[in-house]
Amino acid sequence: MSGLFASSWWKRLVQWIRALWAPSQIVAAASPPVAPGAAPTVKVQASLDPATVEVVVQVAELAGLVAEQVGEHQGSLTALNQELEAIAQGDSRAVAEVIRRLLLANQQLQQRLEQAELKLQAHQRQLQNVASAARTDSLTGLLNRRTLDDEIARCLSDFRRRHRPAVLMMIDVDHFKRFNDEHGHVVGDVVLKHVADILLAHCRETDIVARFGGEEFTVLLPGATVGAVLERAERTRAAVGSHPVVIEGKTLRVTASAGLAELGPQDNNLTWLARADSALYAAKHYGRNCLFWNDGEHNLPAHQVVEKSQTAADADDQPDVDLADDQFADTTFVSNVARRIAEWRRGGVTFSVLLARLEAANLLAAQGGERACHEAIRLVCKSAPAYLRDMDLFTRWTRDGLAVLLPGAKAHDAIRVARRLRVGMEALHIDLDGQAFPLTLKIGIAEGIEGNDALRVLRRAWLAMQAAGEKDTGGICIHDGLKARPATAPTPVAR
Repeated sequence: MSGLFASSWWKRLVQWIRALWAPSQIVAAASPPVAPGAAPTVKVQASLDPATVEVVVQVAELAGLVAEQVGEHQGSLTALNQELEAIAQGDSRAVAEVIRRLLLANQQLQQRLEQAELKLQAHQRQLQNVASAARTDSLTGLLNRRTLDDEIARCLSDFRRRHRPAVLMMIDVDHFKRFNDEHGHVVGDVVLKHVADILLAHCRETDIVARFGGEEFTVLLPGATVGAVLERAERTRAAVGSHPVVIEGKTLRVTASAGLAELGPQDNNLTWLARADSALYAAKHYGRNCLFWNDGEHNLPAHQVVEKSQTAADADDQPDVDLADDQFADTTFVSNVARRIAEWRRGGVTFSVLLARLEAANLLAAQGGERACHEAIRLVCKSAPAYLRDMDLFTRWTRDGLAVLLPGAKAHDAIRVARRLRVGMEALHIDLDGQAFPLTLKIGIAEGIEGNDALRVLRRAWLAMQAAGEKDTGGICIHDGLKARPATAPTPVAR
């Protein structure tokens, strides 16, 4: 029994070590049962730092000591058992003495195990501290380059498996060498800590902030696209310049340049970093203290896009009549979109909106009147459930359109639904004076993104639908927060 206990105790040590460190780095030779008095062995790969190796060795020594103590206890039990067998029948005093010694041995083992447990907890805290130190930059307290590389690899994996987007932001302190040359490296270190604190204060909990090296920082935004976070990224970058550094009675103004790149299907970790870095250097060449973003081919100034977006936002305050509540057969549709946005902001699932219109609506109305158009969209609404999901909410929109709310659907999910719907409707037609009119739809898609209320999501879907009516779009377009583009591939749009 004691041998099984020692083996179980050692396996528990291995479990919490592995929970704190990569399993591939620590290999415990404890698969066979540990014999009483035999110390388990640990093999540690050379890639671990000395502090971690020291803690692991101490844990191994502790496990060996416990195994030795359990072995001694096993020997004591065997000896006491032999004494009991040798005692003459009826000698109750001798039996009582053996029982007293047995209880004492159990008590001593219990005390030793409790002491070992306290040491184990101390080693656990020590290893947690070592693991934390290995993941962070000692000067700024941000994550270090090694940890950033791991997070980038995770984003790449999520993109390939689940089409989950991500944005990489590179930030560089402007004229940092001047701070060191004019004020000394101590002041330079204060500046770096200052910038790190500002980035942390202006980023969200889901963002990953790291020191890339020197005066360069990185913010990784999983689940985002450039269109969704461009304005927030510019606010974060600008915040560096709006908070001066006061040290030794001097007020120092610090500014930063930044570059953004959204993860693309063609990217690996090196190309993604290179594109963000390219945008950063474009910002520096432009004059510093600004943000550029890389679209896969060109580096573009973010302030132009932000200004354009703000202008569009002002226009959204006076919506098109096509987006008014009274244009929906179900007048709760817009409020349902608003409710989804509120739930999503509280951590709920994402969603997308799909707006579709009959391409031949005007021709139908011209040849058969509004009744022909009405009959066509009635047939579309009657047939649509066969191509939508059970959870999807749809309603008639204007005289010739269909509006669909897709809960839990990211952009690539919505594209698949739109394709099914478009293909299904093309198989149907309405007869008018012996002429068959196919029920072909032009479809626009918008996924919920940062900074959008219900009206802006609907307007983005409307803009995408308008673009879908143009040639060479395949009849389906998606608005990614910056512009409408053909949905030729299930490239995702972001939270």
